[in-house]
Amino acid sequence: MKSDRSFRDFLAGGKLSAFLPLLIFGVALLLLPTVFGGGEGEAEREVTGEERLSELCAAVEGVGECRVMVTYEGESVYAVAVLCEGAESVAVKERVVELIGSLYGIGSNRIAVIELDK
Repeated sequence: MKSDRSFRDFLAGGKLSAFLPLLIFGVALLLLPTVFGGGEGEAEREVTGEERLSELCAAVEGVGECRVMVTYEGESVYAVAVLCEGAESVAVKERVVELIGSLYGIGSNRIAVIELDK
């Protein structure tokens, strides 16, 4: 067959050594997603706005563990409830209310900050 002969001629002609780096590069590109965690076996988890807000509130001085719930009216944030350690302190509550109010443009009457019960 002609196709078998041309492949043998390709290998025997020394053209493989010129083609080999390109082949290795192509294989490396195909394997790149699996090396860096993008393989099909791993489910990527999307971080929600509530999780991000919870992490942000937990970073406030005086706040420990934190859980957040956001309610919406249409596309806009209507109210936010924060359960966190440290909420017994008036200063901590004020900082969390100020943070959330400035982020979402809502008044303090729509933000509840309550001590987290363990």
